[in-house]
Amino acid sequence: MNKNNWHELIIPAGIIACLLVLLVPLPPFMLDMLMAGNITLAVVILLTTLNIKTSLELSVFPTVLLAATLGRLVLNVASTRLILTGASTQGTKAAGHVIESFGNFVAGNDVVVGIVIFSILVVIQFVVITKGSTRVSEVAARFTLDGMPGRQMAIDADLNAGLISQQEAQQQRKQLNSQADFFGAMDGASKFVRGDAIAATMITLINIVVGLGYGIFKSGMDLSNATEVYTKLTIGDGLVSQIPALLISLATAVLVTRTSQDTKLSNQLISQLFNKPQVLVITATFLTALTFTQLPKLPMLSMAAGCIALAYMLTKSQSSETSDDAQPPTSEETEATPNLTDLLRVRAIEITLGRRLLPLAERNGDDNILSRIQSIRNKLAIELGMVLPEIRIRDNLQLAGNQYEILIHENPVAKGRLSVKRLLIIDDHPELETELPGNVAGQEDVANSGAYWITTDQRDKAIQLGLHPLSPVEVLTIHLQDTVREHAASLLTRDTTNQLIEQARGFSPVAVSGLIPDVLSLGQVQQVLRHLLTEQISIRPLAEILEALSEIAPRQQHPIRMAEYVRAKLARTISANLARNEGLRLLTLRADIEQQFNDGLQFTELDMHVSVSLVTQETLAREVTGYLRQTQTEQGTPVLVVQQEIRPAVAHIVQQKRLNIAVLAANEISPETTIQSHYQLSFDHSYTQSTSPSLAPTYHAPSTGNEFS
Repeated sequence: MNKNNWHELIIPAGIIACLLVLLVPLPPFMLDMLMAGNITLAVVILLTTLNIKTSLELSVFPTVLLAATLGRLVLNVASTRLILTGASTQGTKAAGHVIESFGNFVAGNDVVVGIVIFSILVVIQFVVITKGSTRVSEVAARFTLDGMPGRQMAIDADLNAGLISQQEAQQQRKQLNSQADFFGAMDGASKFVRGDAIAATMITLINIVVGLGYGIFKSGMDLSNATEVYTKLTIGDGLVSQIPALLISLATAVLVTRTSQDTKLSNQLISQLFNKPQVLVITATFLTALTFTQLPKLPMLSMAAGCIALAYMLTKSQSSETSDDAQPPTSEETEATPNLTDLLRVRAIEITLGRRLLPLAERNGDDNILSRIQSIRNKLAIELGMVLPEIRIRDNLQLAGNQYEILIHENPVAKGRLSVKRLLIIDDHPELETELPGNVAGQEDVANSGAYWITTDQRDKAIQLGLHPLSPVEVLTIHLQDTVREHAASLLTRDTTNQLIEQARGFSPVAVSGLIPDVLSLGQVQQVLRHLLTEQISIRPLAEILEALSEIAPRQQHPIRMAEYVRAKLARTISANLARNEGLRLLTLRADIEQQFNDGLQFTELDMHVSVSLVTQETLAREVTGYLRQTQTEQGTPVLVVQQEIRPAVAHIVQQKRLNIAVLAANEISPETTIQSHYQLSFDHSYTQSTSPSLAPTYHAPSTGNEFS
């Protein structure tokens, strides 16, 4: 056995020892050693509780309390056996020297004094300390459990606001759970102490009554001799047990009455109880006034002098601290020493606010961005299938007062301006100025043309007009969601991918173990997931994605080609997310245009290169934009459908031109998807429309129907 694991045998050895003590009679010298060990353990426990900073530093205390109580009761059984079997022949030496000494020395060699002292110890322990600590344990456990939801919400709020990291949040949750477990265990463990006091009293009475009867009727001792021997030994045994029990009861009370401050009890006592010189001076005055009564003058004057001396030392200490604080700091003190780890850390998502927008981040506000961050993370987790990192919010005095910026990996990717005391409406109705006079046109990224800021008292009027006014927090929330969706691929780090894989291992272990790491590495899976997120394809069906990768990976391991294969397997999910209840409006390219993309597409080792003429790119962007503008009132979601081989190239150009349209391959449209219409871009400033709703979803569908410009 490893010699470093010897401590694992302490508890089993202790249990075996207790059983042996119960079953096997002990010699008196062995009982003396165990009694001395019991007293030593009680002193160690009490001093430990006085020197810890928080209760959780001694989280094992409930178990220690149980073990100490059990050991003490076992020793009572052993001592009772020796007293009843040996007192008639060996007298007061029958149970060892420790019990005899306590019966003689502590009790003053008087049975009545011993009984009185024992009774006082039982009353102190049972009525005062144990009853109070039990009540405190009950209240602490109840308040801790009742306050857990609120404290957990506070931790989540701090995490969402970026005030703490994910690791710090996990540590705080763990500490919160440990605190609840500790006080819950203490609520039950304190009953051990109370039961121990009751058991000690009953054992003492039994020993006295049974001992007298045993000595008189069986051993032939006279009444006075039997009373002297058995009563003294029983009282000595009770005192030996009750003094350690009293110390442990006191330790229990000290532990459960500790506050949550991370300070030792002795430091709290000095800093909080004796930190007011005025109180000590008043106390000294009161003690001096008592000398004019019949009370003895020397003790009162001595205590008054002590209070005056302590008040003088406190006053001098506080004045020196004040003078130190008033001195200008040295050059070494003025140079802040930042945490190098914090300096090297790059925040994944960050929102910086101008001075006038800071009220949007206040916790006590009716509507603030902090209260919406968790809902944002929940919503995007469902949409994208990944857990977003913490979102940090801070001020930025370099921005204009009403301006904000959204940063991804500390790089500004979006910005906008908000009007704190206005509401935003998005509408280009020509009579808007007449209906809602005094509106202000929206600026920058909050909206394009047709967005206006109105006053808050125009809210009801705007709702009557069928508009939906947005508060500044709602505008910022929408902008943040859109920005995160756009940059979701860069937020999928290797650590995040590993967390997703480990979660998938719980509900789809075969799909994970059969793919990673034997077939694909974690980095290769991350590349595929990033390609999907780049086009806002949810990776929430991760098990289905991993199964698709297991099928294609033995034949093809290029990340883009694997991603295209996965997209085909997710056809129903992709079509359902795009079509919803309105269906799809298909937009296709001419065969010669698709051939240009096919000729210009080259796959590199890990990526691809698209070489298409600028004229073709600009014409594609112009015609898609014109189509979207002229058909924006039609039902159905517009999608650009192309050949599967060139879909990555077309999607790459569409993303570069920032066109708001999804690019699909024909095999990514599920058979049950409703097709509302089919248009083919003519690349000559006109569009060819096919009005047949039953047209098969192929990229080369012929154009029949109306022409429009």
